[in-house]
Amino acid sequence: MRQVGHTLLELMLALALGLFMLTASLSFYQSAQNTQKVQKVMATAKENAKFALDLIKADIQMAGFYGCITPMADSRVISTLTPPIDFKWDFLNPVTANAHTDPSLANADLYQGDILTLRYADRQAFNIAKHDSNTAPLTTTLKNNLRRYDYALVSDCVSGSIFQKTNSTTGSLTIQHSTADVPNKYAGNSTDDLETTYSTQATVRRLYSISYYIAKKTGRIPALYRKDGARRAEEVISGIADMQLRFGIDNNADGTVDAYLSATQRQAENQADNSRKIVLIHLTLTAKAYKENIITGEEVALYNNGAEIQYTLQANIALRNHLP
Repeated sequence: MRQVGHTLLELMLALALGLFMLTASLSFYQSAQNTQKVQKVMATAKENAKFALDLIKADIQMAGFYGCITPMADSRVISTLTPPIDFKWDFLNPVTANAHTDPSLANADLYQGDILTLRYADRQAFNIAKHDSNTAPLTTTLKNNLRRYDYALVSDCVSGSIFQKTNSTTGSLTIQHSTADVPNKYAGNSTDDLETTYSTQATVRRLYSISYYIAKKTGRIPALYRKDGARRAEEVISGIADMQLRFGIDNNADGTVDAYLSATQRQAENQADNSRKIVLIHLTLTAKAYKENIITGEEVALYNNGAEIQYTLQANIALRNHLP
């Protein structure tokens, strides 16, 4: 009886076909896996950029808020701080910008991008209970939250005075503003004369000077840092590699942007003079997410042989007093 089987050629063809199908399946699996990795890394970059934008946006929209008085509108707000005023304490100028090469922050880790500094008063106000004279301590009706060396604004909506608190007690009723010596990182008061004796219609608020910049610590990826005055800078989100600023200027007070100035241009000009003309800030953030051996398509930019994925987010942010 004759046996029926497969020839060697048939077996080789079947094996080749099987290997082809296995290779195609493996290639498809690897492609799908790489796509999933890219999407995950890209989502991280997008989330980081969105978080950074929301954080900076909140401070931009507060810039220039001083309660019921506006220092940029007239000269009724005075500052007792000791000149020359460091850029961090220039509270009469709510928005300043510096290029990344500027040494103002004295931070050796500055990486790249612009530096944005925003100044405003706290939303929380404390009512004045007593102020016996221009040079006397302020007394609030409730315990206030000002700490020693905090900067503050007292105002009755007609006049305002910017000063530094000098007494050491936190959470008390008394706020002293003497000319006592303070550590070098603070401005100090050049005079204890607030030039106004404030009535019980006045309030006092803490002042903030918030700086944002990009830094890259040794051996780490770049990150966005937020610095509150003389306090230690905090890393708020890693992977933010660049921040670029453009300032929309309204020269004729018609509510529209007439020109855009870069941070370098604003740094070279009189920033206090054109701060009152800023309608909006155009913010560009570049986030990078890092992953080895990423393969991707044309929808994202690739750096360092596929080790980084870059995502750029842009937004126009209106200043508080220019919101429609």
